[in-house]
Amino acid sequence: MKFIDSVLKFNFLILIFTFFVNKPSSFDIDLYSDWQKIVGVLNEKLPKSFLLADFKFESDLFIDEFEKKQLIDLQAGQILTIDKIKQIVLNLKKKNHFESIQISLKKIKSDNSSKKLGRELSIKLKSFWVFSKIKIKTRIKDKDRYLQNYLLEFGEKFDKEKHFHSIEKIKNELQSDGYLNANVHDELKFDDITKSVSATLNFENLQRFVINDLDIVLTASEGELEDGNFLRGKLIKIANLELKNVYYNKTLIDKFAATIKNYLLKKGYFVGKTSFQNFVN
Repeated sequence: MKFIDSVLKFNFLILIFTFFVNKPSSFDIDLYSDWQKIVGVLNEKLPKSFLLADFKFESDLFIDEFEKKQLIDLQAGQILTIDKIKQIVLNLKKKNHFESIQISLKKIKSDNSSKKLGRELSIKLKSFWVFSKIKIKTRIKDKDRYLQNYLLEFGEKFDKEKHFHSIEKIKNELQSDGYLNANVHDELKFDDITKSVSATLNFENLQRFVINDLDIVLTASEGELEDGNFLRGKLIKIANLELKNVYYNKTLIDKFAATIKNYLLKKGYFVGKTSFQNFVN
């Protein structure tokens, strides 16, 4: 009797289920980028049109409902085109208060009776600090003229490097006007609601100096200057008549230096270089 071993082969059908999680597609746009570059990103990332099932908005800068409607003006249930989104992005770019925008799209069912599959659009804005105003605290009467050295303008993105460079320019202007020990101390106030920065500049050590003693040194490129002592004495006499006991002013000094150069040229001397040295007492 033959026993036949039966080999039963069991074929196991393995079902692999892949679950697709409806994650939103998201991308960022640098609003400082060229507009054509931004349009290219939008054309690549967005469908030409879709049913707007829901809309979410987030901004780190406070925007009231009236302004929000002017900038965006979206309502759930409308058919949203890519041209409309481009206009929204352009509005936000022109506002010049936002650094970047994050756009997210997610497929969801509409809340209306049709229950059609639509998209949830999320817009998230990241703003930057803008310069709002500047004021000067000082006893100098014509203080406003020093503001022409301040480089930031109202509504401009606040730049600390530009701010401190402006302070240095104002300090140099004060020293040129005779306030040789002047210093400029700044106070910055940051408004978290409007994301704006206001600056107050305090002028300190404002003793204004007068020209007391003047000396003029003449040097020749080779050898000794002919009639050097006589010429020097004459120039010092002219300088004392025009500048002694006058408030120090660099513009005035520069004009006087030009006068001396012209005088020496008429006498047959070529002046190659002029330099100044202040001794503060």
